[in-house]
Amino acid sequence: MAINKINKNLNILSPNLRKINMGAKVLIQAMQVRRFRKEALSAKMPLPTLKWK
Repeated sequence: MAINKINKNLNILSPNLRKINMGAKVLIQAMQVRRFRKEALSAKMPLPTLKWK
């Protein structure tokens, strides 16, 4: 019974959680790209073009 209640609440929350998750992924990706760029610049490497899906 309690599990069903939790599941219903999760179903209501899940779209927002998905949005938050996407936001977090994008942020992490941006951070990694920035760090990669910095390392590439310090190593004087040509930057590969990053393809965004």
